[in-house]
Amino acid sequence: MYKLQRTLYANEYRKEDPTYQPNPFITKEKKDIKSNNMTIKTYVQTIHKDALKIIKTPPKHRPNLTLDEKAALQDLRDDANIVIRPADKGGGVVIQSYQQYKCEIMRQLNDTSTYRKLTYDPVLAFQNKIQQLIDMGLQAGYIDSNTAKYLL
Repeated sequence: MYKLQRTLYANEYRKEDPTYQPNPFITKEKKDIKSNNMTIKTYVQTIHKDALKIIKTPPKHRPNLTLDEKAALQDLRDDANIVIRPADKGGGVVIQSYQQYKCEIMRQLNDTSTYRKLTYDPVLAFQNKIQQLIDMGLQAGYIDSNTAKYLL
């Protein structure tokens, strides 16, 4: 709401000042622009009231599942013997026994044409490389110390 009001006021301000040139290096101006234009004020107040009315009105919706369907779905979720997952393709849902699911995971992980077993944990090497790159960026002036801390 504030953004709309600010945009309307800024557009009006720019129309009134033909010498206005925006600073190309600043994406948003910090100063707050005021206006005495009653049309804009009334418009913004009306939209604000309508928005508050919409927010305060509870949504009117009916569940798309019956109570029996909802209970059945909860029973499926609670069943530790099955796994419910989104399908890899097509946006469907796959329901498998836990045993089938585990066998499929192991089959894929043991496929040596796709995966290979690592002889060491590469995480420490990745962390060291990232640390080096951040230090280089800091020394070269590409990033400041706050950005470096954030990246770590």
